[in-house]
Amino acid sequence: MAIFLKLFSRSFLNHLTFWIILSFAIYIIDRSPVPLKIQISLVLLAVTNYSFLYYSNLYFTFPKFYKNIFFLILACIISYVIFVAFGFFIYDVFLFYYTGEKAFSEMDTTILLIHQLFLFAFILVPAYGAYQSKLGIEKLKLKNSKERDLKLKEIAFLRNQFNTNITFDFLNHCHDMIQEESADTSNGINTFSKMLLYSLNNKINEKTLLKNEVLYIENFIEIYRLLHDNTQVQLEVTYSNENISIFPGILIGFVENAFKHGELHSKDHPIIIQLNASPEQINFTVTNKKNKHKIIESSGIGNHNLKQQLELLYKNKYTLKIDDQEEIYTCEIKIILK
Repeated sequence: MAIFLKLFSRSFLNHLTFWIILSFAIYIIDRSPVPLKIQISLVLLAVTNYSFLYYSNLYFTFPKFYKNIFFLILACIISYVIFVAFGFFIYDVFLFYYTGEKAFSEMDTTILLIHQLFLFAFILVPAYGAYQSKLGIEKLKLKNSKERDLKLKEIAFLRNQFNTNITFDFLNHCHDMIQEESADTSNGINTFSKMLLYSLNNKINEKTLLKNEVLYIENFIEIYRLLHDNTQVQLEVTYSNENISIFPGILIGFVENAFKHGELHSKDHPIIIQLNASPEQINFTVTNKKNKHKIIESSGIGNHNLKQQLELLYKNKYTLKIDDQEEIYTCEIKIILK
């Protein structure tokens, strides 16, 4: 069954075209003095023999015995015997039944075997070449898959570190609040626990509901407002469907960058987070005024990891635009879902 599925893949038309051209070539070259329908039948039977030899070796013999030279040679010998036997059926049994002629039997045995061996090699060599090409593509895909898994693990490792700065800031803040017996402590710890639990429970290569990511962003903002008085943030979210899914951890990364490098207390230039989502596309924009008083040198690692994550998970189904002006920094992401 697997062989037939492979035959009807994208390359089916290419294969079909090749066998049609070969059929016409055999028909033109080998014009036997027999009725037209017999000639066509002979050509079709011959091409069937050739195609059976080609695909049986491409999808069975080479994959099965490629690493065992003894069984590979034995399988090729068996294929050759079957190939010759089928040829005998075509040009002796079938032809004799309709015309009374025996093309195989009338040829010298040595010449016949050499002739069949030449045809056998003519079909087998391209099949071996196709298998080598297929093997190379599979190895390349496996290599890319391993590299992709490794990069995803690296990104997952970075994500599992959570956010070191906010973690320690929040823990210190909780310590101070507990000393002051503030009623906000329990709410803050509860919000932080939800964020941590959500971050640990989600796998980077498995989608989650977009509304859960939005809730995570809202909790992140709430924590920052608890840590820094008068934090100015505008969050604008528009859904057309609550069942929209996204790979986790992509959007929050750009929000974290805005809080890390942006001005938190400007009423004229608040951090603006805009999300517009439909089943077809997600539009996400983060704009912040740069905080020139923060002495933070950007290594670019954060943005690099986020871009890498987008590339691994969405490939050519996303666009990322960064507008880095003197005072304003804007990041715009578009993700195609279908």
